[in-house]
Amino acid sequence: MGLVALKLTSTDEAGFIDGPDPYSVRLQHSAAGLGPDTLTWLSLRSDDGPLSREWHLGCFNNDDPDDAFDSVTWTGPDSLEIRVTDGRTFPVTLDTSGRPQTTATLGC
Repeated sequence: MGLVALKLTSTDEAGFIDGPDPYSVRLQHSAAGLGPDTLTWLSLRSDDGPLSREWHLGCFNNDDPDDAFDSVTWTGPDSLEIRVTDGRTFPVTLDTSGRPQTTATLGC
C-alpha cells in the first residue's frame, strides 16, 4: 500500500528548457489522482550559484487533451510564452528580480 501511495505522490524530472542566462524552465511530471492523467509542473529557475532561486510558473493537467502542456518559448530576455496542445498561449513577463509576474494553470 505504501508503494502505491508513493507512486501517486511522486514527481518525476522531465528536463529543463534553457533560457537567456541565468534562466531555465524546469519540467516535472506527476500522476493526477488515481486515473491515467498526468500533471506537468513548470518552475522558473534562476541559476546563480548559492543565490539560485526557483519560482512556480504553471501546472497543466492532460485530462483534457487540449489543456496538456506543449512547449515553452522565450520571447525576450525577460519574457516567455507557455503553449498548450490546442494552440492557446500564456505570456509571462519577469519582474526586475526575475520573478514571474503571472502564472498559468489548467486543471490542476
